[in-house]
Amino acid sequence: MVTTSAHESRIARAGDELAIGAAEIGARSYIAVTGGFAADEVLGSSSTNLQAGFGGLQGRALLAGDVLRCDSVVAESARTPDEFRLPMSSTWALRTCIARETDLLDDDSHDHLFNTNWTVARRADRMGVRLEGPRLAVSSDGRMPSAGVIPGTIQCPEDGSPYVLSVDAGTVGGYPRIAQVARVDRHVLGQLRPGDHVRLLRREPDDAVTELRAKLAYWREWLPDIDEVL
Repeated sequence: MVTTSAHESRIARAGDELAIGAAEIGARSYIAVTGGFAADEVLGSSSTNLQAGFGGLQGRALLAGDVLRCDSVVAESARTPDEFRLPMSSTWALRTCIARETDLLDDDSHDHLFNTNWTVARRADRMGVRLEGPRLAVSSDGRMPSAGVIPGTIQCPEDGSPYVLSVDAGTVGGYPRIAQVARVDRHVLGQLRPGDHVRLLRREPDDAVTELRAKLAYWREWLPDIDEVL
């Protein structure tokens, strides 16, 4: 059995077994294989899109007995330097900008949006995360035409519970776009789990861009191609 800590690599040999326990904080764990898994690319990616049913291994989730192949590449063991290990928590802060329909919120709801310790609801997956807290009043009357959305867009349905779109979000939506999680913190969305607490920190767009550039500069010391990854 192969045992390892997070942020550290190990050499696996034929017959080795990798055991992964339940996550105590955060929502997802990631396994990186040197050389990458061998799979057909669809739209430039070998990942699986479960909703559309393509990519990866037959476009479905893995089942017991499945065999994944990877390119054989010899590499030395490595570890993430301590200063580059992202802190994991059950309480998160997301830098956020106002959006196209923020002005559809009444004054109290606008204050609640940026001054509430929101709780991640049980409705949380790769499409998006629902936030529980004070009900927001939005004056769209459910008649707003569909408009473009991207990961990190925060929409507000008529029930008043904001919904943060994640990596599998659609391209258009018909609910008011009341805020946008800045690119600098969008990676956090993948680790939000039900029961976590979230605070939205308002940023002006120019400030959000400056903070993203500062984060990239920090990571570039260890990962020179971080711009291509993000």
